[in-house]
Amino acid sequence: MLSRPNAFMIELSPNPRSTQVKRLGRWWRVSSPYQTTCASLSFMQLLERHPELITLGKNPGAQLPRPGVASSSGQKLNGPNPLLSTTEKLDSTHWDNDLYRAMNCHDPITSSGMHPLAFRHQIEGLWKGKYLYFDYNAYQHVVKGDVRSLYEGTYGQEMQEWRLEERVINVKIDKVGGDGPMLNAGFRLGLTAEDEEYEASLCVEERGWEPCTDESAPDRPGWTKEILISGTGLSAWGEVKIQGRVRAWDGLVTIHTDFGIPESTGKWLFRCYVTSGNKLVGRYRDTFTMENMRGELPIGSFRSRAVLTLFHYVLIGIDL
Repeated sequence: MLSRPNAFMIELSPNPRSTQVKRLGRWWRVSSPYQTTCASLSFMQLLERHPELITLGKNPGAQLPRPGVASSSGQKLNGPNPLLSTTEKLDSTHWDNDLYRAMNCHDPITSSGMHPLAFRHQIEGLWKGKYLYFDYNAYQHVVKGDVRSLYEGTYGQEMQEWRLEERVINVKIDKVGGDGPMLNAGFRLGLTAEDEEYEASLCVEERGWEPCTDESAPDRPGWTKEILISGTGLSAWGEVKIQGRVRAWDGLVTIHTDFGIPESTGKWLFRCYVTSGNKLVGRYRDTFTMENMRGELPIGSFRSRAVLTLFHYVLIGIDL
């Protein structure tokens, strides 16, 4: 939870997130959604109603590549439908995974967690949308503890498009999440062709993972399943390569984007949850700032099978 009186400092003590709720004649232990989820969606709704609040890049549809980053495809990004201006009819099935997470993901020590394939086929596909970017220099000030930039820094809006694919692997339990750095979504850095060839020559037990050919098959002892993500993207900053994974315990989606440039700002890490109504809500950060500096940029996504809306603004708070 957020500490007080400074709401932008992380509370590191292991406070339980669950509470007791009486429903249908009995008591249930449930966990409430993260506060940043509601804050992100509310902020996007505010900007749809008051677009004049956007202070950078007054023409959201203009292609304004970042210095040193340019798109070579010549593709033009088309704007998505507004996030909250249309009414979508949802039945109870849209809330099943939200309830599943609330009932089974109180803490990783005492809670069983979700099925590793609970979000299978819910992430793959074409996502189109827009995102808000905070002034990078101001963001760096916020990460270093100067929250004044949080209120006074400028931000703008750009378009973005993702094409994502899923694949399932069988993986040893101690290899879940990958063996690379967190800021690279668990994937190892600097792998050469020789490294990949050597790993491919290893037996399954030595490698610790294998492609899953039967997703309904029971796991053998010491093994489980994991969803990996790959794809490409396009934004006003250029074309991007995407790789990521879904955390089995609670469905946290981690996506690493790489614009393929040597500059430190060419790589970003997204961490978010799939919620009801095909929304992807969470936050992201650069991969240049040290991992122990916890300032991150919230992200909110809306998906209507092929529609995505991305945004971010600075908020220091609950750690995902």
